Amino acid sequence: MKAVRLDDDEGLRALFAEQRARLEVVRDNEIWQWFGGVPSGFGRPAAVLHGVYLQIAFVCLFAIALVVAGFTRGPGLWVVAGLAASCLLVRAILLGPPTRETLSFYRRAVQVPGVVVALAPAAAGDELRSATVLVAFGVNDAAALEGLVAAGDRLRRLVEGMETTPAALASLVAAILRRTTVRDHDGSRTAVTAEVGPGTFELAHLRISPNFLPEEKVTSRLLFVLADPERRDAGHARVVQSSLWGEAAAGLCAALPLEVAP
Repeated sequence: MKAVRLDDDEGLRALFAEQRARLEVVRDNEIWQWFGGVPSGFGRPAAVLHGVYLQIAFVCLFAIALVVAGFTRGPGLWVVAGLAASCLLVRAILLGPPTRETLSFYRRAVQVPGVVVALAPAAAGDELRSATVLVAFGVNDAAALEGLVAAGDRLRRLVEGMETTPAALASLVAAILRRTTVRDHDGSRTAVTAEVGPGTFELAHLRISPNFLPEEKVTSRLLFVLADPERRDAGHARVVQSSLWGEAAAGLCAALPLEVAP
């Protein structure tokens, strides 16, 4: 399927089925690089780099131990061997918890459509964009997707001051506007009130890598998010790379440009 319209119910059902099938291929074959790799999104950002250093240190110490073993079986050999083993132990302690949490997220998460309601400009020298995105679980047909897009567009107009904000949504709009830094967009989600529109919506606070987008930059207000239906805390929502969106998704995104009509 090469193209699909927002009102094409049959085509959208096929697209969502294709997305689920692609996720299952990744999970069945444990091709975690398609989701961003392991560990990713949990623990300290420098943990992976430190893990590499520890692995290099282990290799070097093991090589030294082999050389020392050719001359002695004394305390010097056991010290070097102990240091090498310690590198592996510290690496396991450092990377074990975030790896388990990452895999748990990958196995539970589902792909959901999202509509950008607030997008921060890219910081100098940084390609990541911070965005607040309205997402909805259980979107399987044209009516549900059209409802999400309509609700997201309305919220975007309120955030950008194109429309007067009703009292029932004032606190929500203010909360979106307060999230202005990258730190605020940590892959968490928050629930929204029913006044946003008919449907069960949530706001995902994301950092968007251009490498994950069809055109390698934010050109559409529609994107697809990998989200954990059981947890909303930090790291449990992130943009899934476009190779898992389905063939027809690029045309659908092109039909929903980033700009929202007033």
